[in-house]
Amino acid sequence: MSDTSKTDKALGQNLLKSILEWPGEAWAFMILRTGLAVRFFTAGLDKFRGPTDRVELEQMKENSQEFAADMEEFVNGELSPQFEGEKGLDPEKVKAAFGEDFYGKYVEGYDQAVIDLSKIPTKDLNKEIKEFLDFDVGEDKFGGPDGLDLDMVKSGFGEEFAKNFTYKEDGAHYFSEELAKTLVETPKEKLAETIGAKAHGQFVDLFSDLYGGNVIRSGYEFKAELISSLATETPAQLAQSVGPEAHAQIVTAFKKSILYGPDFITTTYGYGLNHYYSNQGKFLEVQEVWYANIPIMPKWALGPFVYGLGYILLLVGITTFLGIKTRLSLAVMALTYVALAYGSGLMVAAGASPKDLMNLLLLSLFVHLFMTVYALTLSKHEKLALVK
Repeated sequence: MSDTSKTDKALGQNLLKSILEWPGEAWAFMILRTGLAVRFFTAGLDKFRGPTDRVELEQMKENSQEFAADMEEFVNGELSPQFEGEKGLDPEKVKAAFGEDFYGKYVEGYDQAVIDLSKIPTKDLNKEIKEFLDFDVGEDKFGGPDGLDLDMVKSGFGEEFAKNFTYKEDGAHYFSEELAKTLVETPKEKLAETIGAKAHGQFVDLFSDLYGGNVIRSGYEFKAELISSLATETPAQLAQSVGPEAHAQIVTAFKKSILYGPDFITTTYGYGLNHYYSNQGKFLEVQEVWYANIPIMPKWALGPFVYGLGYILLLVGITTFLGIKTRLSLAVMALTYVALAYGSGLMVAAGASPKDLMNLLLLSLFVHLFMTVYALTLSKHEKLALVK
């Protein structure tokens, strides 16, 4: 054995001997410090734990012959009606329930009616629109003895429209080729601006009469991208795509669905920031209710205290366990228990229920507070710390 190895072995033996020779107070402090640190850390970690529901999309597909069509029926027939207003979806209801990001990604809408020619079932849209203008509009609605009745066109579509989109040939007036191109190629949101509001309103009525209301878009609705996500993505991908708020709404709708129901929902438990803010948000609601009768602390401090509590528990649990500024860590721990015990005591005094559970909680907090204070008195015997 080399001299270096002998030296290392001797040092190791000496270290072990010195640890074994610690006085009882040092061992008591180490055990107490470790127990308190683990308890504090696990209490904080538990606040980040929560249930996650998943829609069993693969299982749904196995029970469906036309899954994409079923998802479209679910979105338009079961999800949408819960959030409708005067014009389709109510934007404010959707934003409140699904979140701003989801709204921007999966909802589209128009305050005024627009013409969506992509809804016309045809293989050649340009030809379809040309025939629509020549026969359904030009001859049947605004035709004269020969070509268009220009006075009717001016009255129905406006002077500017007649000037820009009709031409005269051999004494007769006709719609120009440019009109069909404009109707097909102009984005639906810009069409009214391009041909004029009066002409656009006239075409809304004309297209609606011939092709039905599916060509006319008015109000707000879920985009086709949402249906596509439901039909093609895995449960985990769907949850990530739509976000936690929207995913919760979709899961709830599936649970109540006539097509599916709760049999297609599975629940797992995990840790995450979304669970933390959900848990603490509910806790804050309870505190605000109690605050009306029991001003536990300044009202402005309620939110920071509730939302900061989990992080304090985790951080102080770690620093206490590792021995980083142990006395300071234990002091913060003690103050936290004091704050929690004070609030719980006021709630018990005010008759919070269940009474037995509240009394048990208060007793537990006082026991932990006593242990923390006792640990502080023993901290002078600390033998192992990263940062004193």
